[in-house]
Amino acid sequence: MHTLKDMMYTYNRNFFLVTLLVVVLPSCGALNKKNANHLLATTNSKYFRIVSIDASGKTVSDHHILQTLQQNINQLSVYPKVNKSVITLAKSSKIVSGIDTIIANKNYIKIQYLNGRVSASGKSQLTRATANLKVEIKKNNSSRFKTVTIYPPKSLYISSAGKNIGGMSTLDTPDNLQKDIEHIFKNINLTMQRPMIVTGQLNISANSAAIFSDFERKLGLQLNSSINDKNMLFGIFNLKSSFRKAIIPLRIKLYKKTNGSKLKYEFGLNYIIRDNGTTTFKRQEVDYLVSIIRNISTLRHIDKTISKIKTPIKKSNYKKVVKKPVKNPIVKNNSQKTKLTAIKPKQTIKTLKVKNLSIKKKSASIKTQEPKSKSSNLKNIEYIEKMLSSLKEMRPSK
Repeated sequence: MHTLKDMMYTYNRNFFLVTLLVVVLPSCGALNKKNANHLLATTNSKYFRIVSIDASGKTVSDHHILQTLQQNINQLSVYPKVNKSVITLAKSSKIVSGIDTIIANKNYIKIQYLNGRVSASGKSQLTRATANLKVEIKKNNSSRFKTVTIYPPKSLYISSAGKNIGGMSTLDTPDNLQKDIEHIFKNINLTMQRPMIVTGQLNISANSAAIFSDFERKLGLQLNSSINDKNMLFGIFNLKSSFRKAIIPLRIKLYKKTNGSKLKYEFGLNYIIRDNGTTTFKRQEVDYLVSIIRNISTLRHIDKTISKIKTPIKKSNYKKVVKKPVKNPIVKNNSQKTKLTAIKPKQTIKTLKVKNLSIKKKSASIKTQEPKSKSSNLKNIEYIEKMLSSLKEMRPSK
């Protein structure tokens, strides 16, 4: 989110640049006739981590890291980049205004704000405002990374070069130049783009013209990119990756041979090395693209082999289908057997027998309470009859 102060700063710079293209800044109240040194506000250093070996196995050199920082500075500055050819190859008087960066040595990048002119004879009249950006690159022998530390410029040194420089002012005021340096240092990074070239070759038994037509049919041929020689076919095809949206140009060379053809392929992949120790390179993307090339190259050979074994495969499958209904009833019978084992009728029968036995025992116990013999009962009856007869005799007559 840009603040109002940043927006006003950008607006002022843009307005300044438009004016600067029309005429060189005239002298103002304070001309830079003498060398002067302006101290800059101190800020903390910045730390980056870069892989020391890229995806193709090449070393990421210290000079390449410095070049990346140099390009980043030129892009972040609000002032235009000075074209070196204007200074070295000037045929007429030219205005030179803008930022220029120089890799002074392996530890410094010199930031220069130039303003002046170059005459037809090659003599220059320039004012320079210079700030040195210190860069420190280290690598441990056992580490896969390089550590890069950049330190902010401490001062802005203003100087002049050439005769009759009195009417030439600096590119901008020291305060505005300091704001540009602060903006650069705040947003500077070491993200770098790296190319990777993938090459390979295949020996194919098919005709080269047939393989070439397969690539054209599957991928599409770029316009006016094909070359048909006696012994070689060349074309640039549109290779598409599932990992990126952009089309990748695929260069194919097919050499005619007596027993087939020889194919050579080449394509490039760009990836990014980030300043936190990671990259966007994916090995599976390379494998995926190479597999596309191999599949198209062997397409006709694979089709022939499939057509030869197509009928036996169908017969073997048909036999297996016939055998399956025979096996199914056996499986069902087994399932019924397992269900029958779950029924336990014998347990209920045993419980019934136990109950009958207990009842008999109870009836036996009841019989023990009855008289033990019939003779005792007869005696009792005779005694009763005697008593009744005696009672009849005792009753008076009418």
